[in-house]
Amino acid sequence: MPAGGGLLRSGACDCLKEYGAGDNFFTPTKENYATPKLVESWTVSSDLKKLTMKLKPGIQFQKGFGEMTAEDAAWSINDANAGTTPSSIHGQAGDFSALFGKNPWKALDKYTVEAIFENYDVTWNSNFLNDAGQGVVVVSKKAYDTKGEDWMRENVVATGPYEVKQWLRNDKITLEATPSHFWNTAKVKNVRIIQVPELSTRVAMLRTGEADGGRIDLKVVPGLVKQGFKTVSLGLAGHNIISISFTGNLWEKKHAVTGEPLDTAAVFMRDLPWVSPPDNADKMEKARKVRTALALAIDREAINKAIFEGLGAPAYMPFADPALPEWQDRWRIPYDPKKAEQLLDEAGYPKKGGVRFEVPLYAASYTMSSGEIGDAIAGMWGAIGVQAQVLKFNYAVYRPGAVARATTIPWLATFDEGGTERPFDWPDGLQMSSLSRGGASAAIESPYIAERLLKVMKEPDKEKRIKMNTEIADYQAQWMLIPGVVSFPSTFVYNPKAIKSWEMHATQVPDFNSPDRIVPAR
Repeated sequence: MPAGGGLLRSGACDCLKEYGAGDNFFTPTKENYATPKLVESWTVSSDLKKLTMKLKPGIQFQKGFGEMTAEDAAWSINDANAGTTPSSIHGQAGDFSALFGKNPWKALDKYTVEAIFENYDVTWNSNFLNDAGQGVVVVSKKAYDTKGEDWMRENVVATGPYEVKQWLRNDKITLEATPSHFWNTAKVKNVRIIQVPELSTRVAMLRTGEADGGRIDLKVVPGLVKQGFKTVSLGLAGHNIISISFTGNLWEKKHAVTGEPLDTAAVFMRDLPWVSPPDNADKMEKARKVRTALALAIDREAINKAIFEGLGAPAYMPFADPALPEWQDRWRIPYDPKKAEQLLDEAGYPKKGGVRFEVPLYAASYTMSSGEIGDAIAGMWGAIGVQAQVLKFNYAVYRPGAVARATTIPWLATFDEGGTERPFDWPDGLQMSSLSRGGASAAIESPYIAERLLKVMKEPDKEKRIKMNTEIADYQAQWMLIPGVVSFPSTFVYNPKAIKSWEMHATQVPDFNSPDRIVPAR
């Protein structure tokens, strides 16, 4: 940043495309959410099986590794996709596996790639291969072939408007603008992104001018605005929705697409109140009552007021929010601790010494204020006799269990499909189904959601997609697998003496993005 400043983050995301170090195939603009970026043209076969894309010629890799080609694009997506590379740890490995399965992308010629859909999705270019969604950054295969895997782990060779000069995980990132970029040449030459988990330290760095801007918890934003700081949306069209995933409810016995048997025995080895073994109707109903009771015991208005100064809003599920026009009031979860206690009694969990049972709750490190929200929920659950232990550690520790579908620790977080910026007709529930096996998930798998999702993904009629998603929301309201807690706007605070303006592109990632759009004030 200009004159010694830096951009602050709390530890949310390590995203090449968000920080301008790489490019995706499509990007959102005001004119079109799926504006072609690395792509010149494309076609999808009439049977929705084959995608053919022609890449823009002349796009150059950083560090002198030459022109981007179809071979680079195919290699990058195949390396990220858990279907073609089972060892992939890419954040969207499971999403790509759901979309393309084990079908590798192929380079047909220097600029043309071919992809075979395992499950066609109407949002393939507005979400999966997009700067705003689940996309992958295209990196240089030549760099990998000539320098090796170890070198590539430490060096980013992509096509973005910024080149990575230093990337110290959980510490800082130093970026330098590409002199001439095919999409948008940055106006600020150097950008430093610094991870500062402690809120008070981030605020102090802003006030002293040690930092030029950053992600700041909503509750202190009004005070900073009064002191002359400015705010801008992180690019989200709506609010982040924080929900609780009641993990371990793996009800699918066979993969929804391949039909392969799924080994889920591990999560049912312990008798956990919130987990429903699918072959036991009595336990299914008892666990449903437990999850419903825990959802009813949360005072969402109180959390919004205490933690977000009333600037957020109550939320009731990740992919349907009262801010959306398709919202139905029957999905609202009232604050009703008496009803919650009644349901827990009916489920067979009476109070013994004031305690019914214990439950862990992981507060995801990448979700702003999750620790405070988790503590608040623990207090509310304690009032109905459920003793909660809030776990606060890095998401990198929790994630492997979620990917392996081995965790049974409920998870408080913002999920990929949770946000009011997502159109209601978009396919939802991918990470609540076996379709995302091999990658991140909510550690929940429902055969009903998988079956409906496959239909929504292929349905060209928007109104029919809305009808089917309404049915999925009804299902979620009944079974309470991922009840929402609160939604809040993602806000970036900046010093107008350093940054004149910064209009970020729309995104589903709750972090700042597109530093090439910064207009410096000095």
